[in-house]
Amino acid sequence: MPIRVREKNPQQERMEAIYAFIELFYIQQGMTPTQREIADECYLSRGTVLRYLDLLEARGLIERTPFKARSIRLVKSPQRNRL
Repeated sequence: MPIRVREKNPQQERMEAIYAFIELFYIQQGMTPTQREIADECYLSRGTVLRYLDLLEARGLIERTPFKARSIRLVKSPQRNRL
């Protein structure tokens, strides 16, 4: 019986790309990116980025403070999270 490899769906891949960018930006800059910086880097609209940030927050990978710039906080230490 052949082994089935579960492929990632496009939504999962985008979410991982956004999280990886946030993590790398934080490591390099010492602060988290804005929604606009994420949108520019990942070639997405800011509305789409907002939806993915909501998903990441729902999964407990990030926390955000409403109405505050650069308020994304990685819940676990960088490079230790799994999506």
